[in-house]
Amino acid sequence: MATPNGSTHLFSSQEIPGRKLSWIDEKDQQITPGMKFEEAGRLWIESRVLVVGGKRARGYIRKNTELTYRNELAGLNLFFAETRMCDIRLDHFTKYQRLRIAGAEPFIRRRRPHEEPGPCPVKAQQVNQELGLLVRILKKARIWTDEQAHLYEPLIEEIPEIQRALRPEEQRHWLNVARSSPRWNVVHWYSILAFDTCMSTNEIRALRLCDINLQQRMITVPVEGAKNAHRHRLIPIASEDAMWALECLMHRAQQMGSYQPQHYLFPLKMSHTVFPDRPMTVAGLKKPWYEARQASKLTWFRQYDCRHTAITRLAEAGVPIPTIMKRAGHISPKMTDHYTHISDQTQVDSVRMAQRYNGGLGIQGQSGFAYSQPPTRYAPPPPQPPAAVDPAALIGQMLRTLQEQCGVTAEQLRDALIVQTSQPSPAPAAPSNVIGFRPR
Repeated sequence: MATPNGSTHLFSSQEIPGRKLSWIDEKDQQITPGMKFEEAGRLWIESRVLVVGGKRARGYIRKNTELTYRNELAGLNLFFAETRMCDIRLDHFTKYQRLRIAGAEPFIRRRRPHEEPGPCPVKAQQVNQELGLLVRILKKARIWTDEQAHLYEPLIEEIPEIQRALRPEEQRHWLNVARSSPRWNVVHWYSILAFDTCMSTNEIRALRLCDINLQQRMITVPVEGAKNAHRHRLIPIASEDAMWALECLMHRAQQMGSYQPQHYLFPLKMSHTVFPDRPMTVAGLKKPWYEARQASKLTWFRQYDCRHTAITRLAEAGVPIPTIMKRAGHISPKMTDHYTHISDQTQVDSVRMAQRYNGGLGIQGQSGFAYSQPPTRYAPPPPQPPAAVDPAALIGQMLRTLQEQCGVTAEQLRDALIVQTSQPSPAPAAPSNVIGFRPR
């Protein structure tokens, strides 16, 4: 079946008995081998999202997943935008991996507005995700073969490490710096809220005013910002500092125009225009956060690191791991093991502090003693040399044993020894199995 651009489908709806071509099938079949990749990627996203009246009504993927796919398509379009789908080969995959991992052309851009364009390398995981999306689009165009799937080799991904957390003194320093300037007030309030609730960046951005109940001291993590089903949860507000930070953030949102229950706690602001019914973007606090980070000398600290810092503080305080998991949402087994190790080490340190406070291994007043120094370890005595043996005493003991157990007297034993020693010993027989043996 020929298409307007000259390509041919592998099959049509008439070739499949008992099946009618639906609206979704028509959109899927618009992705053809002769189409440019930029257009194919746009149509693929539209096939996963139902748009009614120019707005997203429903879809087969969540909004966060759609945003991830669009970001991955942006990277792919830098390399494959003008390439036809049928011209994409496996050597393009290898070249894309090499250039993307190094950040070379065409992946040159500005990291910040005031900086010059430069290389923007990415990790192997992101490269594999982008090429995985490319494979899915090629499958929609029906030009991805089993042979290509067998020959394609993704990059080896590094095992992700546990995100770094602030130490207690660093956390206090960060909060002191954030509240030192009115320009960073929102960073100060955001940090206090994240340190208390263990919420992630997307969860805080997705908070609406109706999700906050100050009377019951409760926050509902919305489904929109939850990463998975385990992250949709209720979080009780534990500290007065978090209550104060929430009140300050709600007052800020009200000044920006968010006063309805469906309005966001962090509304979107673009070109001096505020949209209360739209959430702040990921880069909404980028500028004040960057300034506070430079002033505090904690240049590595990101917004998402607040979540890991909060969970670490709970583990160090000895909070049970199930309670931490319930407050923070779903945690992978690796993260659970990491926080369990922190909690166990905290228990060991607490016991050692109690022992030092009580005087060491003994408790003064109960056992009646206390070690001023660690007790010396028990050492076994040195081995003694063997004592000299008296032959006469040894023979006498043997004779008494023979007389008691066997009824043999000393005279009988003497006569038997005389007879045994007077007979000549037999000569040894010649070994017949030794090669080359010659008797004399």
